[in-house]
Amino acid sequence: MEEKESWGLTEEEIKQRLRQQNQENSKRGPTRGGRSSGQGVKLLYIRDYLYAHATKEHPKNTNDFAGLSG
Repeated sequence: MEEKESWGLTEEEIKQRLRQQNQENSKRGPTRGGRSSGQGVKLLYIRDYLYAHATKEHPKNTNDFAGLSG
């Protein structure tokens, strides 16, 4: 590998930046199941809507709550 990469960085500088980025990411911790933080809230809204408006005799589908907002 060349000493200088296309970004003007040496291999060691690239590795150092990668280590730094990995450390920052590990401090934040993984999201639950790979979900974004907002996705969990959306799932709660959907659950609440279904508990309030859906029954076995009157099921709901995604078209019924597509415009639901918090």
